[in-house]
Amino acid sequence: MCVNLRDCLGALGHAAPEIVNYYAELLEEDAYHARNIGGLPTVTLRPIAGHDGHGVANLLQKQGTYIDVLEEFFRDGETDARVTERGRSGMTRQ
Repeated sequence: MCVNLRDCLGALGHAAPEIVNYYAELLEEDAYHARNIGGLPTVTLRPIAGHDGHGVANLLQKQGTYIDVLEEFFRDGETDARVTERGRSGMTRQ
């Protein structure tokens, strides 16, 4: 059974969980679903321009922006994402 997240999130209004959705702009089905929840008060869309695959995380890592994404994800202060010398991320609870 499929559930339309727009209906579920919309019913919660500002009480819905924050969603930051990174997706491949040119991957038609993913872009459709992202735009479906776009415009809701707790949803932020981050289309990856010119990308047409599911490997968004790999692409962001190659572009050197993956750590920025992690920092945005963990900005609530409960978790600290740090980069090691090898470029891998480690997460520690504070």
